[in-house]
Amino acid sequence: MLAPYKYRVLSTKRIDAALLQAAADNGILIIPRAFISVDYKDTPELRSRLATLLPRRISAVFTSANAVKAVAALGDTTTATWDLYCLPGATIDAVQEYFPNSRVIAHAPSSAVLATILLQKEATDIVFFCGNIRRDELPTLLTQHQQPFEEVTVYETTELQNTVIGQYDGILFYSPSGIRSYFTANTPAPEVICFAIGDTTAGVLREYTKNTIVVSKAATADGLVNTAIHYFNNQS
Repeated sequence: MLAPYKYRVLSTKRIDAALLQAAADNGILIIPRAFISVDYKDTPELRSRLATLLPRRISAVFTSANAVKAVAALGDTTTATWDLYCLPGATIDAVQEYFPNSRVIAHAPSSAVLATILLQKEATDIVFFCGNIRRDELPTLLTQHQQPFEEVTVYETTELQNTVIGQYDGILFYSPSGIRSYFTANTPAPEVICFAIGDTTAGVLREYTKNTIVVSKAATADGLVNTAIHYFNNQS
């Protein structure tokens, strides 16, 4: 017998079966659909560069969990004693897992705030690990203040631009690139609730839609799904 789903929610990335079940237990059918694909880069040049960085006390900047995992795939990051600057949620969880001997100096809700912190702390030897499609705020602010930094692209994001068929009560968004991909081929009905995994994602969403936007209290997939569950459970 099919569960009596009261709401249908589109997830713009694949998520764990446990999260799908948690939503289903609350009468919410989550339908996952990938809108981006991520490929970690692995070249002799990147491996060589990481090998020179690992022994140094650099200020490493991460604004996505994919960047953390991509770096960890290139070398033994457990040996690093870096000063880490990152976003919260999945990103800080990843740096704590893959860089157990490094220190998280600061985390911030957006890359712009993170850049401000780097400037305030007068961080040196800054290395920004990122993807090929990344937000401009952090590099722009550092450049404007003549703060030297190195940018290392460690993964590549491809926007899949899938067309969605069917009606949804909500959509889960996890990244700016996922937003761009979705809105390239789709426009949600005005009553659809858009859920954003964090402030940066919410900010990009506001550039694309006037729909209601609800920001997750925790910047993780679990937090985003639980935010959607709480929202729909409290609808009259």
